[in-house]
Amino acid sequence: MVSISNIPINKKKLLGLLLFLGDFLVIFFTAILSFRIRTGDYEKTKENWLQILILLVTYLVVLYFFEYYDINLSLTKLRYLIRIIAVNATGIVAAVILSYVFYLKLIRGFLILWGINFIILFLLWRYIFYLISKKPMLPENILLVGSDWSIMEIIKEIHKSPVFSYNIVGIISDKNGNSQSNGFEGVNIIGNRYNLVDIVKKEKISKIIVSAYEEKHQDLISALLESKLIGIQITEMPNFYKKITGKIPIKHVRDSWFIFSSGFESVRNSFVFKVKRIIDVILSLVGLIIAIPLMIIIIILIKIDSPGPVFYVQERIGLNEKPFKLIKFRSMKSDAEKISGPVWAKKNDSRISRVGKLLRPTRLDEIPQLINVLKGEMTFIGPRPERQFFVEKLKKQIPYYSLRFTVKPGITGWAQVKYGYGSTVEDTLEKLQYDIYYIQNISLVLDLYIYFKTIQVMIMSKEMA
Repeated sequence: MVSISNIPINKKKLLGLLLFLGDFLVIFFTAILSFRIRTGDYEKTKENWLQILILLVTYLVVLYFFEYYDINLSLTKLRYLIRIIAVNATGIVAAVILSYVFYLKLIRGFLILWGINFIILFLLWRYIFYLISKKPMLPENILLVGSDWSIMEIIKEIHKSPVFSYNIVGIISDKNGNSQSNGFEGVNIIGNRYNLVDIVKKEKISKIIVSAYEEKHQDLISALLESKLIGIQITEMPNFYKKITGKIPIKHVRDSWFIFSSGFESVRNSFVFKVKRIIDVILSLVGLIIAIPLMIIIIILIKIDSPGPVFYVQERIGLNEKPFKLIKFRSMKSDAEKISGPVWAKKNDSRISRVGKLLRPTRLDEIPQLINVLKGEMTFIGPRPERQFFVEKLKKQIPYYSLRFTVKPGITGWAQVKYGYGSTVEDTLEKLQYDIYYIQNISLVLDLYIYFKTIQVMIMSKEMA
């Protein structure tokens, strides 16, 4: 597991990067080959460099949105072929449009030749990649120190990963009299503080994860120090958990962790927030202008579908817990909470109208929130705003819940692209862990990543809170 600009990247992501680089070379070579075959002239091929650049950018973007960089994508051979044909058709149409925008003259017959060559070379490259990626990668050998529930959490998170980046050799613990003396989640206790260094050397450990809860005996501290001096990386559980999951383990940290942890400095970085505000104003203005025709269609559909107002205006809690009026297109039946009172929205919610079933997965109901962004009540990227009723309830049940109000609420955010709809306190806790991770690591690079992930979710019509 590595981290680039505080975006957690594991070995699965590195395979995705390899895929991207391979696709880049395939598209570039396909363009060169197709121009060469069609024109028969190397000089003419060089003259079409802008056309080649358009094909490169267009196809890489289309492949991304069709999830071809998801290592876990599982399709039958027929579905894979159908999807790549759809990618090819989308890419060609986009390339033609961009060629006209840039006043480029298309060589007759080139795109047909390109389309055939691309499918052949792309499928050949992907088959080679499949053969390479089937070989097991060498994971890091890690050792866990402690015997509390935080250690169980780490084991669960590592086991969740479809591509293992870590091999848990065992657990070091002095508590042999507890009910979990044989280990946790299938991982055995293999030693104590006295033989920790010997185990590190024998098992070729590269990293030790230490519980943040248990009292650390001086002998254990000495053993950890000796391990560090021979090149072993020592990490406390919350920091390791944050690195592999992209969220803060709220249940396993104390106030002191927030005080001494790196990060959170950007919350008061005026430059970052000034740039974010400029981006917000530009994007919201452009978005509202472009969306006018679509908004008219949505308004008509809502009026036809069910009685009631077109817009749904509701008080939400924003920066520094100040209330504001959030605006959305109504996606639920009118007076949906008249009998039930305030309740969380959930997946397949029976209160959602027929038009709402179209608006919510694509997030088109959020378009009016561009007005909130323009007014400065919201930003594009940040924690989702919540209602006062739930805020008061959650502040009593979830530690550090108020931290999410140190930044403006957003239309989308890290929690939204990493976690789906939440309809319970447990779901809210999960999303808060992502929100606090974002607040700790807020940056323009992370915002850009969230923009791209949000667009991908919208195009693939995945559920997002």
